[in-house]
Amino acid sequence: MDILWTTLYVALLTTFFCIILAFPVAYYMSKLKGSKKALLLMLAIFPLLVSPVVRSFSWMIILGRNGLLNDFLLSVGVISEPLTILYTPAAVAIGLVHLFLPLMIVTLVGVMENIDTDLLSAAESLGASKAKAFLKVMVRSVCLAL
Repeated sequence: MDILWTTLYVALLTTFFCIILAFPVAYYMSKLKGSKKALLLMLAIFPLLVSPVVRSFSWMIILGRNGLLNDFLLSVGVISEPLTILYTPAAVAIGLVHLFLPLMIVTLVGVMENIDTDLLSAAESLGASKAKAFLKVMVRSVCLAL
């Protein structure tokens, strides 16, 4: 039963961070036109072109006991001894976010492009604040589309 809970925890953590990181990026990209948008989409998709083996070894170098993250935290003085991050659910979640973030960005850009911006203006003209109009129109539309 522990394995099931760990799997659910990693899945929810990965989904949460992918949404939190991808939503503002996708919103910004959905407002762009032309070559800037194409360039940013290309940069978003680029991590998918890297071999899974290379990706795994690079995360091992970053998250290992003598890795870049521990070296940085030790040199800044945040920690006094190296953390054990590799081979934990957190490391799996980091790797999965790295894998799924481009897919989330591309999906959200596609959805956000099809939301009529007049709906935001209409919500504001009916008395909603900018934040409330954004939440009601953009977030709900994205949730319904996914």
